Amino acid sequence: MVVSERVWWAGRRVEDLAGAAGNAGVRAWRLLEGEVLVGPAAVALFGRVAERHGEAGRAFVEAAGRIEAAGRQATPPVPGIHVRFPRAGRAPRGEPGIGAGSPEGLNDLMIELGRMARRWQDTGRELRRTLEGIGAGGGPGIRVERLGTDLLGEIPDLRRRRDLLAKEELGPERIGRLAAALSMMWAVKAADPKLYARLLRAGVDPADMPGCGAAEVRKWWELLGREQRRLYVLAFPALIGWADGVPAAARDKANRTVLERRLEQLRESPAGSLTPFEARDLRRLERLADKLASVERDTGQKAYLLGLSSTLAGPWDGPGEKPLLPDSIPRLVTDPTPGPDGRVIIAIGNPDRSRHTGIYVPGTTAQLDNIDGDVERVVNLWKQSQNYVFKDAVSTVMWLGYDAPDGIVADATRDQYADAGAPKLRGFVNGIRAGQDAPKAHVTVIGHSYGSVVVGEAAKKRDFAADDIVVAGSPGMHVGKAAELGIGAERVWAQAAEGDPVPNAGRMGHGRPDPEKRWGFVGNPMPLVPSDDQFGGQILETDTQGHSEYWNEGSKSLDNQVKVMVHTHGNSTPADDPVLKAE
Repeated sequence: MVVSERVWWAGRRVEDLAGAAGNAGVRAWRLLEGEVLVGPAAVALFGRVAERHGEAGRAFVEAAGRIEAAGRQATPPVPGIHVRFPRAGRAPRGEPGIGAGSPEGLNDLMIELGRMARRWQDTGRELRRTLEGIGAGGGPGIRVERLGTDLLGEIPDLRRRRDLLAKEELGPERIGRLAAALSMMWAVKAADPKLYARLLRAGVDPADMPGCGAAEVRKWWELLGREQRRLYVLAFPALIGWADGVPAAARDKANRTVLERRLEQLRESPAGSLTPFEARDLRRLERLADKLASVERDTGQKAYLLGLSSTLAGPWDGPGEKPLLPDSIPRLVTDPTPGPDGRVIIAIGNPDRSRHTGIYVPGTTAQLDNIDGDVERVVNLWKQSQNYVFKDAVSTVMWLGYDAPDGIVADATRDQYADAGAPKLRGFVNGIRAGQDAPKAHVTVIGHSYGSVVVGEAAKKRDFAADDIVVAGSPGMHVGKAAELGIGAERVWAQAAEGDPVPNAGRMGHGRPDPEKRWGFVGNPMPLVPSDDQFGGQILETDTQGHSEYWNEGSKSLDNQVKVMVHTHGNSTPADDPVLKAE
C-alpha cells in the first residue's frame, strides 16, 4: 500500500515541476511576439513550439491524474492536485515574402529556447522519478523530457537564419528577391488558396531561401522538414529546379513538374491557337522528354533534369517574333527563330552521390532545340568512364545553363555571353560541390569551343569549386596563363585536334597575352589559347579531326578526357595516365 505522506509530497512536487516547465517559455514567447522573426517561418516556428508546450501541459495533467489515482488507494486517502500550465503566447505576424528578422533578437531567442528545452528535460526526468517513486509509472515524465530534446532541434535553423541575416544586408538585390518571393506567394494564393494556406501553416516562403551561395542553400534545405520540402517543390518548382545547393533528386522532381505542366498547357491549347514560339516550344519539349527516356534506356542510369527553362528570354535571344524580349534590348544576334533559346541541365547518374562528376559546357549554337548531340557527348563520357570505375561512381552533366551565342561570326566573338554565363556556371559547380556526399569527390568541368570561354570566366574567380578543367577546341579563356584560372596550371588540360580552326581563329577575340610578357618593344605579343605550350597547361593527345569529334566513341580524344574526369592520372598505371602519349 502506498504511504499517504509519500503521495502528498509527490503531488506537491508535481505541482512545482508543472509551474517550472510551464513558465520556462515566458521570455521566448515575448521574443516571438516582439517579431524577432517575421513571416510564415515565424508563424510555423511558433506553432511547433506551442504544440510542444501543449503536449507538455497534457503530460503534467496526466501526471496529476496518476497522483490522484494513487491518492485514492492510499490510507488515509489523499486529495488530488491541480496543475496550472499557462497557455502559449501570441503568434507573430505571418505575412509572406518577408524573410526578415533581427540577428540580435534571434540570438536571444536561441538562448531562451535552449533554456526552455533544458528546463523541460530536467523537469521531465524529475517527474519520471517522482511518479515512479509512488508506483505510478514514469511515462508523462519521459514525454516531457523528449519534448525538451525535440525543442533543441529548432536551434540550428535559427542559428542559420541569424547568421544569414547578419551576412545579407537589405540592399537592392535582397529587396528584389523579397519582392519576387512575395509575387510568387500571391500567384499561389490566386491559383490555389488551399495550397496557399498549407504553405503558411508549414512556414514555406520563398523569401526564406538564402541568396548568398550554394552552401547556404544546402544548409537551408537540410533543415527543412519533409512536408516543407514537398511543398516547396509542389508550389515553386521553377525556383527549386534552378536552386544551386538543393539536392539533385529534388531539383529533378521540380524540373520534371515544370516540364509536365508546360507540355500540358501547350497540348491542351485549342487547335491552331499556338503562336509560332509556342509551337516551337511544344516540339522541343516533347523531344526533351523522349531524350530523357532514351538516355535512361541507353545507360541504365537515371537521368536527372537539374534545370529547365524554355520561356525565359535572355538579353541576346535574337530578333524576330519574341514577345518576351523587351524592345529596349538591342538585337545583336543572328538567330531568326521565334522565342527564347531555352536553358537545360541534364545529369546521367546522381552527382550528389558520385565519386567523379564531369560537367560539360557546350558552345556556340547550343540551345534547347538541338541538345541531342550535346547530350550524346555526356553519354559517351559516362560510357567510357566504365572502363575505369564502377557505374555509380560517375555522373556526367550537360550544362546549358546560359544563353550560348547563336552565330559564329556575329555572336561568338562577343564576350557578353561568357560574362553573363560565368556566374551561373560557378554557382552550379559550387552547388554540386556543396551537395556531394563523398568527402573527396572529384569535379571536372569540360568546356567545348565557346563553352571554354564561359569556363575561363568562371574559373578566374577563386571560389570556383572544380578540381580539373578540360577544354577542347578553345578559342581562348580570357586569361594568358593557365595559372590565372585559380586551380593550378597542372589541373588545366587542353585539346586541339588536327583540322580544328577555332583555336587559331578565335585567339584574337578570346585569347589573352602572357601577363608576364604583356608589354614588349613592339606592343602586346600574340594572344594565347589553352592549346598553346606557352599557356602553361597540360596538352592532351587527340586522334580525331576537326572541331566537333572530340567525343567520338572509341577515340583517344574521348578517352583522355575521361582519364582526367575519373582522376586516374598519376596512379602509376601508364595506360591510365592521359599525359603519357602512345608511341
